[in-house]
Amino acid sequence: MALKKIAVLFLLAGFGVCLEAATVSFMVVETGLSPEDGINTCSSLWENGLLDVFFDAGHIVSSAPMLRLKDKPGGELPDEAKDDIAEAAEGGMDFFIVAILEYHSGSGTETGNTKPRQVSLRVFTTSPCRMLFEQQCTEKANVSMDDEFAWVKQEARRLLPRLNDA
Repeated sequence: MALKKIAVLFLLAGFGVCLEAATVSFMVVETGLSPEDGINTCSSLWENGLLDVFFDAGHIVSSAPMLRLKDKPGGELPDEAKDDIAEAAEGGMDFFIVAILEYHSGSGTETGNTKPRQVSLRVFTTSPCRMLFEQQCTEKANVSMDDEFAWVKQEARRLLPRLNDA
């Protein structure tokens, strides 16, 4: 009998943890790269860093396909991303985070390692769709990819408390 009570307590504790987790979808938006340029390693680094940090914090995560735009979007949410945030809302996601990576125009990506000069991290609720917070991150010059990834994860961790504030 005592074993059953302990099992029920663990089960309830597990449900309590699951109820605390938010569902978060991510989208990386690249600007300033030409359509012919290949995959950029730094863009993938940002996507993977965001997913890793939020997953490790216990959230349920997903990502929309990367989006490449000629120029930085004018509004809070790029028009091209509105269908993706609507899909995230329909899929039960609580939050939608857009990372806008601003590359130097015409920078070229022969090596695929061109770094963005600035990154805007924008946190949205999905239902209703509204921006909660924006965080600016400036380029880290002359660092290794390992150091860059550690910095990306540090920036992503700064967003975690914002979900609790919503």
